[in-house]
Amino acid sequence: MTRAFGTRVPRASVERAARKMRSCERGAATIELALTMPLFITLMLGVCEYARFAWTYEAVQEAAFAGARCIGMTLNACSVNGVYSQSSAIAFVQSEAQNWGITIPSANVQISTATTSCNGVSGFSQVELTYMFESFVPGLVNFLPTGQVITGSACFPG
Repeated sequence: MTRAFGTRVPRASVERAARKMRSCERGAATIELALTMPLFITLMLGVCEYARFAWTYEAVQEAAFAGARCIGMTLNACSVNGVYSQSSAIAFVQSEAQNWGITIPSANVQISTATTSCNGVSGFSQVELTYMFESFVPGLVNFLPTGQVITGSACFPG
């Protein structure tokens, strides 16, 4: 081998330098971390986002059940002077959802009173909710597309 100015480098020193570079482990952990960290972060964000989705689904279901129960039992929160009031029932369902930390617009609350049939049995009150789940990392976590619709439905005898 020759250097830039024409002097020869002994072959043994080149081989020794190559062996030394192969056995050197400085920086190997940094490179491994740099290669695995994006996967780890994506996995962690995916787990968090899936848990948030499951929690939101449960919140919608619980708000629907609380609303159906309130209507079926004609509780004060869903009635005016003991008479069912749709506006009071919608406000109650929205307040139950808000207690869980989600906001459901009035247009996304569908209420059917005691004439509804659930599972083939009539005489039930039914509440159906629709909620638009928005991911906070839509570009990174693609298993939950942004704008996933969550629906909750509950019946209670009325």
